Amino acid sequence: MVIAEELAKKQRAISIAQFFEKNKQILGFDSLQKSLIMAVKESVDNSLDACEEAEILPEIEVVLKNLGKDEYYLSVEDNGPGIIRKEIPKIFGQFLYGSKFFSMQQARGQQGIGISAVVLYSQITSGKPITVTSKTKESDVAYQIKMFIDTKENRAAIVSEDVIIVSKEHGLKIEFYMKGKYVKGKQSIIEYLKNSAIVNPYAKIKFTDPDGSVIIFDRVTDKIPVPPKETKPHPMGLEVGDILELAKNTKHKTLTSFLSGEFSKVSNKIAVEICTMTKLDPGMDPSALKLVDAKNILESFKQTKLLPPSSESLSPIALKSANILNKPVPKLEPIITQIMNVVWIDEDIEESKDTVKVTVRVSNFTAEEKKFKLYADLPEGKVLEGSVDSDCKIDSENDSIEWEISIKSLEQKVLKFTLSNVISGTYKESTYYVEGINPVYVVGAEPLPGDWNIEDLKAIIADDNEMEEDENDEL
Repeated sequence: MVIAEELAKKQRAISIAQFFEKNKQILGFDSLQKSLIMAVKESVDNSLDACEEAEILPEIEVVLKNLGKDEYYLSVEDNGPGIIRKEIPKIFGQFLYGSKFFSMQQARGQQGIGISAVVLYSQITSGKPITVTSKTKESDVAYQIKMFIDTKENRAAIVSEDVIIVSKEHGLKIEFYMKGKYVKGKQSIIEYLKNSAIVNPYAKIKFTDPDGSVIIFDRVTDKIPVPPKETKPHPMGLEVGDILELAKNTKHKTLTSFLSGEFSKVSNKIAVEICTMTKLDPGMDPSALKLVDAKNILESFKQTKLLPPSSESLSPIALKSANILNKPVPKLEPIITQIMNVVWIDEDIEESKDTVKVTVRVSNFTAEEKKFKLYADLPEGKVLEGSVDSDCKIDSENDSIEWEISIKSLEQKVLKFTLSNVISGTYKESTYYVEGINPVYVVGAEPLPGDWNIEDLKAIIADDNEMEEDENDEL
């Protein structure tokens, strides 16, 4: 008992900064050569991100000086928006502090670790504080702060602070002292800066090496790319804990609205299918989900055909590289059609008091143009006059709509209509049927029932059989 109590007295919590102080190799600072590259990379990446978010054409200057005995002075200066005074100690002196961790979009850094790790490595290997000089457009002066990281408290320890006048309208400069090893060639600072220039052709990067040589990677375009858009988490990238956490914090009141509202590429129709597969009440409160429910939902996601995540959250690196290399943008269409090879039909609904606005998306992910008929079998309500925005036939007696679809490879068509006389919360979604296309290559619609047009369905089956026979003959 005495031994256990003595051991218990030795137990104590450590801060994240203390952990990384003892394990800097986890952050990539495992050799002198790599440590110097990491310091430049984290600083330049932050500058590029800041400029892109502020829609400023980046101008970045990197200066590296050899002070002897493997000690270097490094400064990185940009023309970005700058950082307001109160945020400087948090951004550079505190681990796990950042603005992009909860953002579902591609970014150079998300964890709030990178630049703080450089500050920590600098103070460990040199014993000197870093210097941050920041000027925002709204301020008449720049703030210059020298600081360490208090690893025990995981916060900045400010050594000195000055207000100075600078010529730039806005920007940021960071100065470090650290141990390192400067090399040229592959896996070097120059190589990293060159690659950064290739994928960021709108940036101007100037580098002064320890020998005093100046290398300039000039911008080749004045066009800043459209920033990636935030997106919702895709079901294929989820774990059970993710579903439970989202369900606990969601603002949605029903399970179907939770599934279609919180996850990417999950329509109302798919949400209803998930509820059916898991035998869960579509109207249940998502916060009432249990562990077994989340496991069943996750398994149902895996068994359901879902569109891949949107590429809008990714940075357009292909376009960037093509511009600077003066080469055409590589075509992805053949790859997309080879992977998908389906016509995808998906429905979204927007309910109000007694009407439902329906949006139907038809996407051709095959390599050929497709022509077919699409039918919507309406579960209730009447099509509101004038609400259909495309040529179609409305059968009021059978509560159905018919469209003639002609869609090119990788094209998407959007069909819209509004239903009236619908009791709020009771709409069960329309059922979609296709005619004139092999239903094997269609997701989101069923083959037209025989009592609608049995002859056309027979013709499709006969054509498929002939194709199979021809293939067998060739073999």
